[in-house]
Amino acid sequence: MNIKITKVKPDASQEFFAQPLDHEQKVEVKKLHFVEQILRKMEDFGLKRKDIADKMKVAPARVTKMLRGTENMTMDTLIRSADAVECELYFHIAPKGKKVIWKEEGESQVYPLFMKSKRIKESKSTFNSSVDIAINDIATAS
Repeated sequence: MNIKITKVKPDASQEFFAQPLDHEQKVEVKKLHFVEQILRKMEDFGLKRKDIADKMKVAPARVTKMLRGTENMTMDTLIRSADAVECELYFHIAPKGKKVIWKEEGESQVYPLFMKSKRIKESKSTFNSSVDIAINDIATAS
C-alpha cells in the first residue's frame, strides 16, 4: 500500500485563526468568557436579569447591556456581577505560554482526614471533567 502525503496550503480562514490574538481580540475574549460564566451561574441558580439588577442595584437595562459583552466593564462592575451570582472574582497573572488550571474546593474538602481520596469536580468554565486528588492519610504520616 502506497500512501501519498500532500501538503495543502491553509485557506484564508485557517490562516486568520492561526494568528495570535491582538490586544483588542484578547480583551473581547476575556469579556465574553466572563459574561459566559455569569450567564452559567444565573442558569444554575435560576436567576433572571432583573434579579441580578436588583442585587447589583442597577437598572435591568444595564445588566442586559453588560451581558451582551460589548462594553468595557470596570472592576466595580465585575465584582458586583460576581457578588450578584453569589461568587467571588479572582484574577491570576501567569507567564505567557503557561497553562493555568483553576480548582474550586468547597467545604467538603475542609476536613479530608477521613478519606483516602476525594473526587473533585472541576469548574464547568474551565473543564468538563473531574480529577482524582489523592489525600494522604494523616495517621500514616504521623
